[in-house]
Amino acid sequence: MERSTFLDQFMEDMLVVLNYSGSVREDNLFNTLNQGNIIMGGVNLDINPISQEQHGSLS
Repeated sequence: MERSTFLDQFMEDMLVVLNYSGSVREDNLFNTLNQGNIIMGGVNLDINPISQEQHGSLS
């Protein structure tokens, strides 16, 4: 089975964590980023912004 076929069959959504800094509220940025469907390689991206000021670094 090709990798792309595997992903198409078993992966409908992909969660993307976006670590950012700034004064924008996480919920407002989330709503803006997920307003329309962002599809990459046939997979719908679900973008979840995380504020460095509130949660720190992801590393």
